[in-house]
Amino acid sequence: MDKIFVDDWANKLTALLPVVFTLAIVLITYWQAKIADAKRKQDLFDRRWKYYCRMKKAFIDELFNSVKEKKQDQLQKYVDNYINHYADEAYFLFGFQIEKHVRSEALRIVKHLKGKRIEDPAMTFRKPFEKYLKI
Repeated sequence: MDKIFVDDWANKLTALLPVVFTLAIVLITYWQAKIADAKRKQDLFDRRWKYYCRMKKAFIDELFNSVKEKKQDQLQKYVDNYINHYADEAYFLFGFQIEKHVRSEALRIVKHLKGKRIEDPAMTFRKPFEKYLKI
């Protein structure tokens, strides 16, 4: 009787083994997908943050402060050449909204440098980025 009982349990366990392995594989795959998604989000955040820091430095330190020495007729051309690279990169990292923002901020700075007073560029530059710089 004991041998029949043991054989019966062994048959049941053998039948359940593929199901258990399948469930284990599904759980491992799910966890790996979650980890990969979190890593992708973190990598994107890191790239966006580096871009934002570079862009802020370019706008505030370099463009806003150093373009003052440029002649008025050279100013627009300088800003266009300077900003196109950053605006194109913004499109791929953030989308059209930030690309448009980068270009409009450049135009605002040109207006400021031509004598029209504008809000502090450091304050207005940051706002649209806030929604994207979250993990």
